[in-house]
Amino acid sequence: MKHLFSLFILIGLVGNVFAQIGANSGATHMVEFANFTPPTKELIANFEGFPAIPFIANDQNNMEINLAANKGNTVLLWFIDTDDKRCLNQLPTLNTIAKKYKNKGLKVIAFNHGSREVLNQFLAVNPVDFSMIPHAGVFGEGPYAGELGYPRMFFIFIFGVIKKVLPSEAFNNSFDLSALIEGYLSSYTTLK
Repeated sequence: MKHLFSLFILIGLVGNVFAQIGANSGATHMVEFANFTPPTKELIANFEGFPAIPFIANDQNNMEINLAANKGNTVLLWFIDTDDKRCLNQLPTLNTIAKKYKNKGLKVIAFNHGSREVLNQFLAVNPVDFSMIPHAGVFGEGPYAGELGYPRMFFIFIFGVIKKVLPSEAFNNSFDLSALIEGYLSSYTTLK
């Protein structure tokens, strides 16, 4: 047990060092941790390398989504506000990633800032290939750092540990979100 705990700590340290380097071996552009503001860095440090907080909620199809039941999968949590243009611009990328890795062990779960009615109106015009849960504030304000803004992403490793956090600050810069996500998946998981 002691060795397993040490392994988790080592994985977390390697991940944090990797985030500060800025690019993986495939030269995929990675978001530079060093460029975030000090308060954002501190918030991120409170999550990366620690177990994800479990939740159970119903998605747009009234299907129960239980984070704890997804151990063994890599989970990408995406917190969005459908009134934010950056979130809308990310939708095609998340659809593509969800579809590509659906049968390979990736679960994409989005939390919409608005009500179920707002979510249903949004989905009538913007179909998605992943689960979307309304009322993100319920899950996002405390357990998943609402202070990091919208959009924000949490990459949860197969053991239920948060591997990477992308705050809204990250999305103020121009980068290839698809390459970024695929870079994280290939760096931290066995998903191909």
